[in-house]
Amino acid sequence: MQEQQNEQIENRWQKIGQHGEFLDFDALEWAAAVDKKTKLMWAVNPSKTASFPNPKKAMTWYEAQERANCVNAQGWCGYKDWRLPTRDELRTLITKKGDFSIRICTDIFTDINVGNDGYTVWSTSPMTDVNDGVWFVNFVVGDFYAYHKYLNYYARLVRSS
Repeated sequence: MQEQQNEQIENRWQKIGQHGEFLDFDALEWAAAVDKKTKLMWAVNPSKTASFPNPKKAMTWYEAQERANCVNAQGWCGYKDWRLPTRDELRTLITKKGDFSIRICTDIFTDINVGNDGYTVWSTSPMTDVNDGVWFVNFVVGDFYAYHKYLNYYARLVRSS
């Protein structure tokens, strides 16, 4: 069962090194991962304790946008077009079940810090019913919600590959 799950993960994801190079699936450190199904490249911190490019602390939507600008200034993995994902892009990361009751592939996203509030990630998709509202996903529940941009949630950066 575990071997079949590992094969499914390997068939879906391509690990990327800090200089944009393709890595073998059994690499122990990587800086991004390409979802072969969606062709999206997701930034991944090179270790569980690193706080760059994805911050370890929750922040407002505005601070998350500024983080993307900072990551682009550094050229993470050789790219300068990192951004917050759309609601539909985040939807592609939701799994049926994961480690620690989190619904995201923790074999790829090893940098996730699940706090008391779970792991809730900002999107760029606006909510039409709420002025200054935006959608976010709670990866513990595996569902979407929307509220004001001044709340504190996490940033997970993506780019089109």
